Amino acid sequence: MIQIFGHKTLALFDIWTIEHFISGANIGFFVSYLRSKMQLSSDRRTVIVLNICFLLIIELFWEIFEHYVELGLVIPSWQYWFQGPEHFLNRIISDPAITLLGLYFIIEFPRSRIFCSIFSCVWLFFHIVIFPHSMYLQDYIVKYFNL
Repeated sequence: MIQIFGHKTLALFDIWTIEHFISGANIGFFVSYLRSKMQLSSDRRTVIVLNICFLLIIELFWEIFEHYVELGLVIPSWQYWFQGPEHFLNRIISDPAITLLGLYFIIEFPRSRIFCSIFSCVWLFFHIVIFPHSMYLQDYIVKYFNL
């Protein structure tokens, strides 16, 4: 049975849902910035559709890459850090949906881009450099709160 929140191999949402949201905001801002530099259409609807398409393409490529790394097929030494393959509903539904929420957030609150960028850098630094594996914080929260 699938959990709503828990370890990524068992749940629809995990601790990395936070980073998917922030990444959606960061990528959304970056796409908007590129669009303005390339002087593409400034029609709001067109901009949103282009942002969504570009974001989902990036998300798709990331999820494919992540899946092969989790299985140890691309970079075997990273397999332990990833702590097993994500639940398929997490990969197919919740990660892209949360990333799109991040895009919506940055469209509505563009001044938050600096916070999102700093938060993402700090988050990735702690999870990649400090913590021993990707689910360390998740495991700590579950243990601390007896979830």
